[in-house]
Amino acid sequence: MIEKARFEIITRSPDETEQLGCKLAKRLVPGDVISLKGDLGSGKTLFTQGIGSGLHVRDAITSPSFTLVQEYRADIPMYHFDLYRLNSLSDVEDLGFDGYLESGGIVIIEWAEKGDGLIPENHISVEFSRVMEEEKRIAEGKRAIAITFPVLHNLGEALA
Repeated sequence: MIEKARFEIITRSPDETEQLGCKLAKRLVPGDVISLKGDLGSGKTLFTQGIGSGLHVRDAITSPSFTLVQEYRADIPMYHFDLYRLNSLSDVEDLGFDGYLESGGIVIIEWAEKGDGLIPENHISVEFSRVMEEEKRIAEGKRAIAITFPVLHNLGEALA
């Protein structure tokens, strides 16, 4: 079993969410897998755009909801999955998921809970939730983000 650590932060704007992704990117190595979980509009794609910025992706990063996977050229190739529309693990496997995991690129998976049985144990998990203010209103732009990562990655100091 892999020992993991947890880092939690509240970002106060979309820019801060994107900047956190950029900070993470600077610590990623070929073969890293990042799972993203959270409701619609919770910041998963913004965070991915930040990772792309940190990896020097040359193209605009959008949610691959309809294409299911986007491939980006960067310092390390980046593969961005969106499993929202898939219904089973076999649907995920049909995308050639294992090949991407073995490619040596960075694999980012939105709606990762739909691929839980296929994601390697040593992945980096990022969970997003919107911050609620008084009277149960969603605070505009604020997100609570929890990042769980293998201790060997030593990400806590880099993300603070």
